[in-house]
Amino acid sequence: MNALKFVDSAFAERLNLDTTTGWVLLQGFDPGNESLESSWLFQGPYPGAIPTAFRQEIVTMSIPLGMFAQSSYAAVKVLYEALVTELTRSTNILRFTPDGSTVYYFDTYRAAVPTLFPPVDDAANSKHPHPITLSIPRHPVARGVGAYI
Repeated sequence: MNALKFVDSAFAERLNLDTTTGWVLLQGFDPGNESLESSWLFQGPYPGAIPTAFRQEIVTMSIPLGMFAQSSYAAVKVLYEALVTELTRSTNILRFTPDGSTVYYFDTYRAAVPTLFPPVDDAANSKHPHPITLSIPRHPVARGVGAYI
């Protein structure tokens, strides 16, 4: 059971991205890889090296989402607007629970807003939008128990 939620600084849930009635996390979630560059100074013939610089890059995570069929266009729009609110925050926290007990927190940044297909303004045909994939930039190191993600 994967659980993916936007939370506030006190870790209270703001938007759940893996439910049985709204958004659902699809297969293919990719938290991104930590990017680390380093420079070392070697002084031969002496063994060892001295670190001179480290740099970590922003990582982009990929989140495939689906939406359960909704009763009306208004219900779809409410779910979509809640997602847009979270994606357009300058910084945010995404809580990921891959196995139901281990928790990781990703510090994320403003992300591009995806479009729903059919378009969200097409009320006649938008009770069941197609899946979307979010690309969210995040800090290169996740917080949580165990190894870095």
